[in-house]
Amino acid sequence: MTLPLNEKNVERLASITPIVEELYCGLSIVSPPTSLMHLAHIVKAMRVSNRLHIGTEAQENRRYLCVKQALDFENATHIHYCDGDHVLFRIESGYSDWRRILEAMKSVDCLIIGRTQSVMESYPTPLRETEKIINMVGSYFLGQPVDLGTGSRGFSRRATEYLVSNAKFETPAIATDAEWPILLHVAGYSIKAYQSEGAIYEILSDEHRRRLESIEQWKLRVHLAQQIIQATIENSHSEGQLP
Repeated sequence: MTLPLNEKNVERLASITPIVEELYCGLSIVSPPTSLMHLAHIVKAMRVSNRLHIGTEAQENRRYLCVKQALDFENATHIHYCDGDHVLFRIESGYSDWRRILEAMKSVDCLIIGRTQSVMESYPTPLRETEKIINMVGSYFLGQPVDLGTGSRGFSRRATEYLVSNAKFETPAIATDAEWPILLHVAGYSIKAYQSEGAIYEILSDEHRRRLESIEQWKLRVHLAQQIIQATIENSHSEGQLP
């Protein structure tokens, strides 16, 4: 997961450590350079086997670094990537759904973890409406209906190794929403979609919701959608193939 280290996040991470220990052989965390460094030793001391990397640049692709680091766990047959802020809330609020996701990952090289329609409709309008466009473009190139915007994927180990070798570290992290599944699709890896009932967007307060519905948020989401669609088109012409 990619996760800023602050007091609240570390406390929540510690609270779900028993679940992480139960479900995973290890935990890969990559944090931005703005993280509180004094909290790193707390994370490293957690019972679950983990790898923690503190980034050095604000704009570096922490998603790429995270899945690459996850390959350090030699007995991991699959890699489950998820944006860290969503991991905490989704495990806390939807344990059963989380277990079903992990089971679905076992039979495919790339599991695109999306949202049910009811969950999608609960999202703030700027996110929901711009992601409809992203999903329409991605579904066309992948040949099946997909929801690309949840920041969560499941990969087989061989698919992860392929991505580490063929994805571009310079790609904006948000654009991996499209880059990764498109690269794997073009190379012939198996891809399936999963509709999660637990991929709910955590809204912390009324003020948080107002920010998520603001004109500034519309501008940001349109910009991010452009990056993701650009990555979709560029990687649809890749010449990769299964190793």
